[in-house]
Amino acid sequence: MRFEFLREISKKDMGSLSSTLCLIGNPIDERGHFITSAFGSERHDQIITIELKAEDMRSEINKTDVAFRNISERLSSITNKHSFNNVLIDATTLGVPEILVIIKWLQFTGICSRVKIIYAEPDNYPQIELPSIYGSHQFNLSKASIGYKSLPGFTKTTSMEKKSHLIALLGFERVRLGQLLQTDEGAYINEITPIFGVPGFKPSYDKHSAYQNIDSIKDKDKSNKPLFSSANNPYDTFMLLERVIETETDKIINVAPIGTKPMAIGAAVFILKHRKENVGLMYDYPIKTPDRSRGVSRIHIYSVNIR
Repeated sequence: MRFEFLREISKKDMGSLSSTLCLIGNPIDERGHFITSAFGSERHDQIITIELKAEDMRSEINKTDVAFRNISERLSSITNKHSFNNVLIDATTLGVPEILVIIKWLQFTGICSRVKIIYAEPDNYPQIELPSIYGSHQFNLSKASIGYKSLPGFTKTTSMEKKSHLIALLGFERVRLGQLLQTDEGAYINEITPIFGVPGFKPSYDKHSAYQNIDSIKDKDKSNKPLFSSANNPYDTFMLLERVIETETDKIINVAPIGTKPMAIGAAVFILKHRKENVGLMYDYPIKTPDRSRGVSRIHIYSVNIR
């Protein structure tokens, strides 16, 4: 797998996008509605809506309930196993698990050789003012999470004897990494490499991530020095992860993509490339807050060769 190109497009360019297969999620904020509304036209031959129900590992595909183990079969039945020369995945509305499952299905069926992934940045995130040092860095992005549980096909087994190196892509929600480390208590993780999105979507955003996560990574015996990759450039994150694991061939590597979605896309491509080796996913399935962001800012297209 490899990235072929990354480019920014304008809102006007959305009208010229077309695909023979388009996969989207359910929108919960303004940018999600903007992107999905642009897909509801004759420019896209076939549109499939997917939403993972992590509580019981089921999914909803085109409003039909499907068991997780049957997702690939259901997608194949909808597409009739046709080949597609232009596949578009909307990462604005789809979560990390859905993106992983979709691309794995596309690889398995061989119905396309490349995909284009679209992502729209928000204009801003509403902040929550709290009477503490974290107050100016607090955001209401998720109501809760299902908790860290395995995603079939993407989980690597660890044990007290064979612990993992956790690579955590960090964002604005301090509870997400804190919950993972508190649950683990050193039982299955013996090394942590934190990665921050720098530069961020906006100049102040890197400070939000630092304030929200500093307490969780201050254990110097376990945490490596922080690394940095661009918050909206998945290729940057992908290449950074490749460099991190160059000397880790004998270790289990678990990636927690809990930062920006472009960073998560880079992590997803990395995990898919190495999933048959020693690389796995750690994810907490957040229940996202409706209207968690405002407006539509920059729109990105990332082209990935999935062979």
